[in-house]
Amino acid sequence: MKGKQLLARLLVLVTVVAAMTPVNLFADSLGDITKKQQEAQAAGSAISSELEDALQQVSDTYTEIDNLNTEITDTKAQISQTQVDIEASKEKIEKRKAVVAERLQALQVSNTGQQKMAMLLEAKSISEFINRALLISQMQAAENEKMNSLIQEQENLDSLMAQLEDAQQALTTKEGTLQSEVADLSTQVTGLQAQFAKNQDLVAQLATEKTAEEQRIADEKAAQEKAAKEAAEKAEQEKAAAKAAAEKQAASDKNSSTSNNNDSSSSNTGNSSNANEDSSSTEANTGNSEDNSNSTPSGSTTFSMETTAYSFSEAGASPFTASGIDLRTYQGGVIAVDPSVIPLGTQVYVEGYGVAIAADTGGAIKGNIIDLHFRTVGECYSWGRRYNVKVTVLKWP
Repeated sequence: MKGKQLLARLLVLVTVVAAMTPVNLFADSLGDITKKQQEAQAAGSAISSELEDALQQVSDTYTEIDNLNTEITDTKAQISQTQVDIEASKEKIEKRKAVVAERLQALQVSNTGQQKMAMLLEAKSISEFINRALLISQMQAAENEKMNSLIQEQENLDSLMAQLEDAQQALTTKEGTLQSEVADLSTQVTGLQAQFAKNQDLVAQLATEKTAEEQRIADEKAAQEKAAKEAAEKAEQEKAAAKAAAEKQAASDKNSSTSNNNDSSSSNTGNSSNANEDSSSTEANTGNSEDNSNSTPSGSTTFSMETTAYSFSEAGASPFTASGIDLRTYQGGVIAVDPSVIPLGTQVYVEGYGVAIAADTGGAIKGNIIDLHFRTVGECYSWGRRYNVKVTVLKWP
C-alpha cells in the first residue's frame, strides 16, 4: 500500500515538473523579447537625438547661407555704388584735364606767361614782387593739388572696387561650401530618418511579438494548471483506489483469521483451558494487528525543525508550488519540505503558523528544515528564521 502511495506521489511530482518546464522556457523567450524591445527603444532614442542634431545643423547652415546672401547683396550694392563713384570721379578728372588743357591753350594764344612776367616786373618793391610771385605759385599749386586730389580719389575708388570684388568672390566661395555642407547634411538626415523609421517598425514588431508571447504564456499556464489539477485528481483517485483495495484486503485477511480461530476452537472443545488460552492469544494478536496498522496516527508524529519564510510576491518567484497549487488564490497554509522527511501532501500543524499542507520543495530545503509561505514579503521578514519549531503531523498523504 505504501509503495502505491509513493508511486502516486511521484507521478504527481513528475507531471507538475514536466508541466512547469515550458513556462520557464517561455519566460526566457519573453525576457529576450523584452530585452530586444528595450535595446530597440534605446537605439531609437539615440537615432532621434542624432537626427535632431543633424536637423539643427541644417537649420544653422541655412541661416548662415541667408546671412551670406545678405552680405553678398550688400557687397554687390557697394560695388555698384563704387562703380558709379568711379565713373563720376573719372568724369571730374576728365573735366579738370579739359579745363587745364584750355588754360594751357589760352596761355599759348594770349601770351599769359608774358603777362605774368610783366606783372611781376611792374612790382614797385621787392615785397610786392615776392607777394605777386607767391600768389601766382599758390594759384598753380592749388590747381595741381586739385588735380592730384582727383587722381587720389580715383585710385582709392579703384582699390575699394578691388576689395569689394575680392569680398564678393570670398562670400560666393563660402556660400558654395555651405551649400555642399547642406547637401551632405540632407543626405545624413535622410539616412537617419530611414533608420528611425526602420527602428520604429522593429519596436512595433517586438511589441506585437511580446503581446503574442504573453498570451501564449497565459494560455500555456492555464493548460498547465488544468493538467496539474487533472494529475492531482488522478493521483487522489489512485490513492483512493489503493486505500480501498488495502481495506478490502485487510477485511479479507481478518475474515480468514476469524475462520481459522473458529476451526481451532471447534477442534479443541474438550479442553476448555486450551480454548481459553487460544482465545486470549487471538485477542492479543488482534490487538497487535491494530497497533501495527496505526503506527502513525493523526497528530502522533512531531518534529523539531528549523524554519524560514518565502512568498510568491518576491521578485522572480513563481506563484505555483511543486504540487501545482496556485499560491495567489490558495487561502490555506503552505510549506516547502524535504520530501524524504515530510512527503508532499502531508497535513501538519506548525507552532506559531497554524495548519498547513506540504505542497512545495526548494533547493535549500534539505533535512529538518521547512520554508513557510506568506502572502507578503513583509510577513516573511517578520517571521525571519526560527529554530526548534514544533511541527506535528496531522494527516499523512
